[in-house]
Amino acid sequence: MDASRFSRDTNGVDSIAVTIERTPNCNLHVGLAYRASNNELKWLHLAFHEMLQNEACAIAKPCVTPRIDSAEALYLSVFAEKIAKSKINRRIPYNLKYDPDISFDTKTGAIEAGIDSTGLGCATFVLAVFRSSGCVLVDCSTWPPANEDDKEQRRTYLGLLRRCSASGRRQAERIESEIDLPRFRPEQVAGACLEDIYPACYDLCEKNGHWIVNQLN
Repeated sequence: MDASRFSRDTNGVDSIAVTIERTPNCNLHVGLAYRASNNELKWLHLAFHEMLQNEACAIAKPCVTPRIDSAEALYLSVFAEKIAKSKINRRIPYNLKYDPDISFDTKTGAIEAGIDSTGLGCATFVLAVFRSSGCVLVDCSTWPPANEDDKEQRRTYLGLLRRCSASGRRQAERIESEIDLPRFRPEQVAGACLEDIYPACYDLCEKNGHWIVNQLN
C-alpha cells in the first residue's frame, strides 16, 4: 500500500483521482475528480438512481490517485468528460450487483449494457469507468458474498429506491434478488487505488479501505 497517494484535497489533482467521502447520511460515497478540457476540476459520480452528476469540484474532497502513468491518467480524464457529456448516461439505473457486462464506449462515452444488466452503484460505476479504459482495478473473483452488514445496507437502499419515484419502485423490485451477491464497498474501490499492481485482490482492498476510513474519521 502506498499511503502517499491518499490526499484530503482534490485541488491537487492533475488529471484524475477517485474521491471518497461521507454523505450527510454517514454512508460512504465514491466518484471521480477529473480535469476537464477547460482545466476546470469536475466531480463525476453516480449519486443514486438515474442521477449521474457532473459538477464543479468546488469543495475539497478526500481522494486517492491510482498508480497509472501520466498518459493513461490524461486519457482517463478525457474519457470521464465523454461519459459526463453522453445524454444516455444521465439515467443510469441504480443496482446492487457488480456487472462485468457494463462498459462505456471509448469513443462516445455512452453506457453499453448486457441483456441481464440492471445498472450500477457509485462504486461499480468507478470500476466500470476504469475497466472500460483498459485498467481493471480489482480482481472480482476474490470477493466474498455479501455479509450481514452489506445486506442491511442494501435493504436501506432498496427502501430509498421505493420512496424516490415510480421508476425507483420498479427498479427496487427488479434488483431485490441481488441482495446476497458480493458487494464492492466504496472504501474498497478507493483502497484498490493505493496498490501498485492491478487488479488488486479483496484482502488488500479491504485492508486499504479500513485505513482510508480511519483517515476520514
